[in-house]
Amino acid sequence: MSNKNLICKVCGSSYVVNKTYKLCYKHNKDRLNSRSGKKKKKKTIRKKSDKQKLIDREYKSVLRKIDYTRKKICSGCGKKESAIIKLSHSHIISRSDCKRIGRPELIYDERNITYHCLDWLDHEGCHKKWENPKKRKTLLDYERNIKIIEELAPEILWKYS
Repeated sequence: MSNKNLICKVCGSSYVVNKTYKLCYKHNKDRLNSRSGKKKKKKTIRKKSDKQKLIDREYKSVLRKIDYTRKKICSGCGKKESAIIKLSHSHIISRSDCKRIGRPELIYDERNITYHCLDWLDHEGCHKKWENPKKRKTLLDYERNIKIIEELAPEILWKYS
């Protein structure tokens, strides 16, 4: 029997990958999944808690305020935002650390957010450097950030210094 005469017995496709069962790739995959007892799981979308919705709302509000009141300059290297250089809002104390120490309100504390540049051309962005314990000390704002951490959450100062 030649491949030219084979068509999928389910959909009629001429691209058959299983000659024995005369099935195309999709239907052969379905056959294999049903045979092994595996069924496709539906992805469940978790709903945000009221507390998380509040945090998100406050955070967005603070970001808007920062965008209108601060100059668009990277506090890590001093570069201005341009067509090449893109800035991002960077947490001094990470969001996960804020939650871990039981202080989620620090996520939207204006003092905990600064501008850091993202990677551009051959330059590694200050945002990435701040997240790297070995490189964060090279940033211009390192000392200032340490003082902010000391003020806001001295219990985790060891992690950042």
